[in-house]
Amino acid sequence: DVSIVCARLPQGAARWDAPVQVSHDAHRSEQNPSLFLAPGGAVWAIYTAQLDRMPGKDNMQFTSVIRRQISADGGRTWGEPDVLFPREGSFCRQPIQVLANGRWIFGNWLCTDSASGLAGDPTAFQISDDQGRTWRQVDMPGSHGRVHANVVELEPGRLAAFMRSRAADFIYRSESTDNGDSWSEPVPTSLPNNNSSISALKLRSGRVAIAYNPTCTPDPQPG
Repeated sequence: DVSIVCARLPQGAARWDAPVQVSHDAHRSEQNPSLFLAPGGAVWAIYTAQLDRMPGKDNMQFTSVIRRQISADGGRTWGEPDVLFPREGSFCRQPIQVLANGRWIFGNWLCTDSASGLAGDPTAFQISDDQGRTWRQVDMPGSHGRVHANVVELEPGRLAAFMRSRAADFIYRSESTDNGDSWSEPVPTSLPNNNSSISALKLRSGRVAIAYNPTCTPDPQPG
């Protein structure tokens, strides 16, 4: 019974419009929405959709697919969902990023029904060079348990990804020098992370700002 809802704040308005329900699948839990302004002005709502709970299963993320719904009127109304990425276990949290060369890059992580549970989730990126008509996957090496990748383009072609840690120790960082075609193995930063989501972006000054919970459990030392 978890669904995506959307509220709009019209330009110049003093209050938000009433929220409207976007997704309506009675048999899937729909989560982690992000919005993307596509070429031509359409708004994409992208989110995960996992099956109902099953007996003996504590988590159903391994059944998730990534869906998309499109609004042509700025989020007032929404079209029917389609499946953007059908691989079961696909999860997302951050929106699609458009790089300086026009490439689209979308951070994902891949969940499995395994003994290691969520701690084993690796990061992968969906990359499109034709504005979302086709996609290919690039895996991040050594990224098990490093999820929610936030992609920041430090300079044209040079990317950094900042990630939540399932180990509840630190925010992790990986880098690409080829527009996301390959990635370094993630390493811990000095920023603590308690296995909660983070958000990173590049400011106009060129500095990188990260919003996060500055705690970790237990209290480790950077490696």
